[in-house]
Amino acid sequence: MDLAHLHLILNHLPIVGFPILLIFILWAHFRKDTALRKFSYVIAVGLAFATFGAFQTGEPAEDRAEAVGAVKSVIHEHEEAAETSMILVWVTAALAFVAFFTVGKPTIESITSLLFIASLVLTIAALSWTGYEGGKIRHSDAIATTITPQSQEHDD
Repeated sequence: MDLAHLHLILNHLPIVGFPILLIFILWAHFRKDTALRKFSYVIAVGLAFATFGAFQTGEPAEDRAEAVGAVKSVIHEHEEAAETSMILVWVTAALAFVAFFTVGKPTIESITSLLFIASLVLTIAALSWTGYEGGKIRHSDAIATTITPQSQEHDD
């Protein structure tokens, strides 16, 4: 496994993890479960680090995809979306960090929690768009290294 493969694995963690996190945090508020709220905030920070890993392995994945013929403009759109997503992920993680320490302080907790949930929804939207753009990239590099353009021509 190389960094391009690691990118393909890591990028699914935030795309799936943040929507599940939204369910956790909403459930925690509905149930008034302090422990689950704190757990959700910790998970948000953990997902930020996983997202950072996906972001950092993007360059090697780009090089690999371009080497097997992926369109550069499609990769560029994915990269731009990823940059926006990464910023929103860090904002969400920072809000989670602050919200963690405001649990049990009703006045400020309602504000930090609302800001966290709003940021989380924006982050999910941005990550969804990033994933959509990434899905447009041809990932034949992750299938098998024995497939070559010449062998594909004979399959017509």
